[in-house]
Amino acid sequence: MRDNSTIVVFVAAFLFVAVLLFTLNGMFVPADPNSACVNNLCRTYRVFSEFQTLFGAGLAIFAAWYAAQPVWRQIQKMNVQQDIMAREIIERRMKSIEANGRYLDTKLSAYLQDVWRTIYDHFDDEAEYDPQSVKPEWAHNMEHGAYEILTELGRHQLSKGDTVKIEAARGEVIKTLGELSSCLNSLSAPARLAGEPGISNEQERQLEVEEKAARIEFEKIANAVDETRKAFAGIAASEIDSIRKRIRQIDDQLLRSHDD
Repeated sequence: MRDNSTIVVFVAAFLFVAVLLFTLNGMFVPADPNSACVNNLCRTYRVFSEFQTLFGAGLAIFAAWYAAQPVWRQIQKMNVQQDIMAREIIERRMKSIEANGRYLDTKLSAYLQDVWRTIYDHFDDEAEYDPQSVKPEWAHNMEHGAYEILTELGRHQLSKGDTVKIEAARGEVIKTLGELSSCLNSLSAPARLAGEPGISNEQERQLEVEEKAARIEFEKIANAVDETRKAFAGIAASEIDSIRKRIRQIDDQLLRSHDD
């Protein structure tokens, strides 16, 4: 209603100015265009006549600007709606990233705690690794535990729900944990496959050689898993912080739009 009323006022003003100019032309402007003006009203009319194209262009620009205001307001509303939708998507993604990160850190921390308690005589910085502390049955059970974690981390990778940096860091965790799983498999293989039909004496000796090598390498591989876990936690925390800042920027923009 307000916009329609304003348009009516503009039209009325335009008509009034047009009538006024015709009146001035008839009353105060000499019929001969070469005659000099004898009053200010005549001079005003002739100035307007000389620059009427410029005045008309300015009026047209103003009219176009005024007519576009509802469109601009609608575009601003659409932008606000897009920001709201973007915020919801980003927030959902951040929650997924946080959940995936908690799973990796919680599961892998507990898993490695079991490793440290098993391979060290006493659990402190000065503890020394005892290769004979790793029992075949324990190694077999830990291999299954590693497989369960690897399976879930693989699902996280396939979902593509995290950032590129987080997925790269998780890929390193998967790689080192896979190496640990293979090492555990070698540790349990001689006892697990003893007496199996189809296993020759030469193959049994090879399994024993691989078991000894695995015992030596086990601590180093477990430490590598822990290092990649820590690196993942740092990258995930940094990425989550960046996402939160992005959400904050959208919130600030929405508040400014609301105030406007």
